[in-house]
Amino acid sequence: PRLVIDGTVACIAPFQYAAIAVLALVVVPFPIALFLWSRPYIGRDFESLPRDSALATLVAPYRAKRAWFESWQMARRLLMVVVAAFVTDYLWRQLAMMLVVVLILSFNVAARPFALPQVQLYETVM
Repeated sequence: PRLVIDGTVACIAPFQYAAIAVLALVVVPFPIALFLWSRPYIGRDFESLPRDSALATLVAPYRAKRAWFESWQMARRLLMVVVAAFVTDYLWRQLAMMLVVVLILSFNVAARPFALPQVQLYETVM
């Protein structure tokens, strides 16, 4: 008899506990930390940031009032990965992903976070 891969059977290996711990302690809090890090610069001119700082690199494409948007970009990617990984039924996964993507797209269009209109158009189309 052959064993067929079934996404509904739970069989967690010990290394997966370590992966879940890394996700919970590093990957999930990072967008929150980035938001808190960029919060003092919301609405301010980015020229006050040192050019070689990591925060200046992350907030450079955005308008001054949308300095927090890079943290949203990371959180939306994380949300899509979580939906794709944890919704096991094919139909529900596709419906959930479509809903998430449409909500994200509508938020990005409404927020218009980028400083250059060409970048905004590219982000909307792509």
